[in-house]
Amino acid sequence: MTIVDGVKRFDLELRVLLALTVVNGVAESSLITLLPEIRSDLGLSSLEAGLALAASTLAMIVVAMPVGNVANRFGTRALLVTASILIPVALIGQALASSLPLLISARFVFGISFGIIWVIAPARAAAGGRGASGTGPLIAASGLGWLLGPVVAGVVTDAVNWRVALVVLAALAVPLIPLLLRYAEPRLDGRRLESLRLRQAFGVVRGNRIIAGAVLVAALLGIVSGASGLLIPAAFADNGLSSGRIGLAFGLAAGVWIATAALVGRLRASAVGRRGVGIAVAVMAGAWLLPAFGLSTLSLLAFLLISTACRSSINALNYAVGVRASAGDTAPAVVGMLNLAWAVMALTTPLLVGLADGSAGIRAAFALTGVAAASVAVILLAPSVSRSARAAT
Repeated sequence: MTIVDGVKRFDLELRVLLALTVVNGVAESSLITLLPEIRSDLGLSSLEAGLALAASTLAMIVVAMPVGNVANRFGTRALLVTASILIPVALIGQALASSLPLLISARFVFGISFGIIWVIAPARAAAGGRGASGTGPLIAASGLGWLLGPVVAGVVTDAVNWRVALVVLAALAVPLIPLLLRYAEPRLDGRRLESLRLRQAFGVVRGNRIIAGAVLVAALLGIVSGASGLLIPAAFADNGLSSGRIGLAFGLAAGVWIATAALVGRLRASAVGRRGVGIAVAVMAGAWLLPAFGLSTLSLLAFLLISTACRSSINALNYAVGVRASAGDTAPAVVGMLNLAWAVMALTTPLLVGLADGSAGIRAAFALTGVAAASVAVILLAPSVSRSARAAT
């Protein structure tokens, strides 16, 4: 295979990965739209509905590190094909679910697919020196899925019912399976990599300041993701906005997410670094502190759009930084660590934010999230010890 042929194949594989990410986003976001219908049909309480939503995040915690190790040792093609199969299987399982345990089981299966995709796809997208020019489109594709999913699921549900909507989404996902079989490369760079045990993985984090920073940022993104889903709709609702208007606000935010990630995707790999991530985190911290001083609808909308733009850019930049710092040798395992940190915080943050909101009010919950983001920004932007020592001499 010539160099030109290799580049063309890599471009084709990236396009298939983008399509897989869109479908994954559609499948993930559709449940948000369908949840009221599912709750009514299955007689679920708010807590039970929350458990169903949390099942996919729990699956990410379970599979993040094992997937990274398997990808390092045995390659990525089989895992990506498995993920493409699990998406329609999980959607059909949700459509057939007649009880909460069956619904949670189907969501957990989807979470396995979700975990595989978001461990492998960023590592492959950033490979070959692409950096943010690969991860930017990947994050944009995810946003497109979140934009399309609620619309498609809602239209089919209104026309028929929620079970048929899930079956339709499953059918739309099936064509990805042969595409991945054809275009997915077996390995990141054509050679077998050593897997990392959990202790070794933590050693990599401790021994590499850039990777440690990327893991810290991933944990922050989990905090922000969990807080956003709980605080922002509640604040809009307190201002008297209907569900339709809240949905419109989040639709605008999805557009901002896509546009921001696409812009980040135009950056050269050499232009992406720890400092750039730190600046984006600092801006996000400022945005999260704004609602602590005012909760008008206009200020909340401005906050939502600014914070969404920051989250989109930070996701794309952070994956690129983490993959580059791994030097390709441990990229899937490093991305697995990033996703593990994200999933743990995304799962626990709604509980912590709920406690903060209940005891101190919603403004305090916004402020605490902003302070957490500001702390991470300070750590990222602080000069390294070695650089400070050189400056002193």
